[in-house]
Amino acid sequence: MNDGDWLSWWGGADWLVRGVFMLLLAMSVAAWTVMLAKGREFALALRAERTLAGLLDAGRHERPAAPSGALVMHELRERRQRLESGLPLLATIGNVAPFVGLLGTVWGIVHALRALGGAEAVNMAMVAGPVAEALVATAAGLFAAIPAVVAYNHLLRRLSIVALAMEGNAQRILHPPREETA
Repeated sequence: MNDGDWLSWWGGADWLVRGVFMLLLAMSVAAWTVMLAKGREFALALRAERTLAGLLDAGRHERPAAPSGALVMHELRERRQRLESGLPLLATIGNVAPFVGLLGTVWGIVHALRALGGAEAVNMAMVAGPVAEALVATAAGLFAAIPAVVAYNHLLRRLSIVALAMEGNAQRILHPPREETA
């Protein structure tokens, strides 16, 4: 396998290894989709909450007449649940992808050992393809898992920031500052 043939291992890969790679590719695409969508959603939510906080603090936002605490808390829970959606998928991909990659790694090594088992003379060509499959499976598992774990941790922190802003605004709506009487 020369530098120009870095995908040549695919031609010799069996159905299991190809399935592992397709699953890891799907996991990676799903993780990146969630990462990008949630990153944008959190940025917009935080901007909206900060704008609302400024308006409430300046007294320029019309507060609903005697808002129900239960209604405000219900809205807060619903908005937080929408923001949390997708994060469990990132956590799952971050936890599962290395093991899926490891399955491909083990299978590739078993494949290499089988090639050696019945041979009277051993040469590098017999094991190069299966070993390449094994190494690429390891890399693919990490390629899917590492961004998912990093994004999960980052987005969890961003969720905390947005949730605090939402809770602060809910408190401002439920307990507006009392106007001083002269």
